[in-house]
Amino acid sequence: LLAKKLDTVCPGVSIEPPLLPLSGEVLQLATANTSESARLDIVALNFWNWSVRTYFDIRVFYPHSSSYSQKTLKAIYAMQEGEKRRSYNEIIINVDRGTFTSLVFSATGGAGNEANKFLKKLALMIAEKSGEKYAEAVSDLRLGISFSLQKSAITALRGTRKWHHPSPNYTDNQLTVLT
Repeated sequence: LLAKKLDTVCPGVSIEPPLLPLSGEVLQLATANTSESARLDIVALNFWNWSVRTYFDIRVFYPHSSSYSQKTLKAIYAMQEGEKRRSYNEIIINVDRGTFTSLVFSATGGAGNEANKFLKKLALMIAEKSGEKYAEAVSDLRLGISFSLQKSAITALRGTRKWHHPSPNYTDNQLTVLT
């Protein structure tokens, strides 16, 4: 959903772009993700700054989990955003020469500080490009996110209704494992 919305206002949008490999760079944070297969969720050109690629990584958490029982919602959002920032920010700034924004949402529909700033900016860009009112653009965006979160929660609880037909290329042994 967010990639589709970004694609309407930004060039060069792609999903799960690989990060540039490290070539001798020394990173200060030990928590930085230096994996060869490190990927972020979305990249777009010209979002925060002209001619700069912005990388986005999305995280959804369940705020009523027992592990969060002693923390405020604001503290949970800050913790989640901080984890993402420590994993990717230094690599993106120093190696990929871009900017990083962590998009943290709760499964109940809330958004973290960075995600709220992102949503406001994206809604403003959509409103300016399409000629619609900002209030309508931000409302449509938040409604779409709410439905996406609800759909993923329902799918996680009950599974999908679609029956997946096996490919005709499966062998009999593979079909037995699938059923």
